[in-house]
Amino acid sequence: MSPLIDCQSLRHAFGRHQVLKGLTWRVSPGERVGLFGRNGCGKSTLLKGLVGLFKFDGGRANVLGEPSETLSDEAKARMAYVPQFDMAFPDLSANELFSLIAGAYRRFDASLARRLLREWDVPARRMLCALSGGQRQKVALIRALATRAELLLLDEPASALDSVVRSQLVDELLARALDDDRTVVISTHILTDVEHALTRVALLRDGVVARDYLVEDIGKMQYRLFEDSPIAAADLSSAFNLTSVRRDERGRWHLTGSVAVLDAVEQRLGVAVQQRNSMAALVHEWQR
Repeated sequence: MSPLIDCQSLRHAFGRHQVLKGLTWRVSPGERVGLFGRNGCGKSTLLKGLVGLFKFDGGRANVLGEPSETLSDEAKARMAYVPQFDMAFPDLSANELFSLIAGAYRRFDASLARRLLREWDVPARRMLCALSGGQRQKVALIRALATRAELLLLDEPASALDSVVRSQLVDELLARALDDDRTVVISTHILTDVEHALTRVALLRDGVVARDYLVEDIGKMQYRLFEDSPIAAADLSSAFNLTSVRRDERGRWHLTGSVAVLDAVEQRLGVAVQQRNSMAALVHEWQR
């Protein structure tokens, strides 16, 4: 099955600041991928380039089988993009915006849009410029969901929403993705809000995808912290198949890997001071 997103050796810079440094990455149909990384690591840059808002400096990116910089109207109608800050059409109301969008998306679900406006308490007839930041973000998300596009690209979609609405958002995303077999890429730093809806996690660091795991595989991993030990990092890395190895300024070892591997390390280093197996703990450590 051909990937919906296929990136090869992507490079992009803003002035002298190189954001993407040879990024290679693929997303297959039906996947729900969480894109994580520190602020400024290139998540927004990657998503903007994939929807054709600019041309990457180098490399190649195909989306829905077409080059990202020359996407056809047909391809654009098969995807929906929600930027981190959406200020488009400020003088329209939500109802007017949805009527406009429906002309470009043949599968636009007006009944779903009306239902979510009610459930998420968004004034349907008030101009978007008069809404709060959280309400505008809800409108953008409702627009994306109601298009029933097969590919959703969401950039920090919950950053302006409170915890209750964030939970509702994730539940609705999961339900829509499963019902329509759509593909979702969601960039966020609030992992706990979306982890139960994901099938895969990708971590951007130093301009590339540094980690890329299926959620079911992450469930078999752990993070453990050990006190100081005289063993060298090179010896530890070569002796064990660890996912990550880090030694802090206090000489302590921060390790991630499978439970079996960490059990073997524990016999070598001694009892772990801390032990966690949550996805949030693992992703946090991988970002260090």
